[in-house]
Amino acid sequence: MGKRKKKSEISNKKVLKKRTNPLGIGFFVIPLIVLIFLYAIIISATEDWKCFYISPVFKNYEPLDKNDSADKELESFFTDEAGLFYDEERFSLINDSAKYFYEKTGVKIYLYTVGVSEDGKGGYLYPSDEEMKETCENVCKELSPEGIDLVVLFLSTPEGYRSCTYATDEVRNNFGKKCEKIIEQYLVYNFNVVGEYDELFWATYRNSADRLMGGFTSPLSMLKENLRVVILSVLTLIIVCSSIVFYIFMGKKQIFIVRK
Repeated sequence: MGKRKKKSEISNKKVLKKRTNPLGIGFFVIPLIVLIFLYAIIISATEDWKCFYISPVFKNYEPLDKNDSADKELESFFTDEAGLFYDEERFSLINDSAKYFYEKTGVKIYLYTVGVSEDGKGGYLYPSDEEMKETCENVCKELSPEGIDLVVLFLSTPEGYRSCTYATDEVRNNFGKKCEKIIEQYLVYNFNVVGEYDELFWATYRNSADRLMGGFTSPLSMLKENLRVVILSVLTLIIVCSSIVFYIFMGKKQIFIVRK
């Protein structure tokens, strides 16, 4: 009769099998590596790390036609009812960024900051969202004869800010609502990045114009433009996956030897 194996030896082999089985690790690591690889490709190809936050542009837009009324020179592209901009340097920054937006898109943009009044109880009276939308529309219609195509209404609050936009039919016929949407998204992003209100709108106008008129680039052309990064990423992925497969193979071989 053969020797009966001790219980402790059997249990030790089971423990060894459990410890040397790398399949669970492999199935977790491989998808993770693939996701990181895809993310790196997208980021390197678009060269815009904010691409997951701001709406993508899937169309090559043409600038809005600059008609005679749009060519009228305005002294200022904003009304600062709230008193957010307090010197000539800040005035100039807002006007220059509005002109940049116009040169890129053909859209003359106007900023209107909303002032608030005291409520008599140590606080302030803030307009409702409906009132802001109505004011924004009225300002746009009022300034339309002077060539203004789009109005941004901005209200500073203790919690942050509230805003709304209103564009003329010409803007919406040309860009749909993409123009307004991108401006609002960059306002959200830049509000958490920059420190001054003039810098907020300077960055928002320029970012929005560049994003809107950058046009749609197909994934294939983006990869071609960044071929070196793509090749290095693919090689890295192959090396990592090969290492994982080799590790799994060696783990299985070790299990087989222990069983034998």
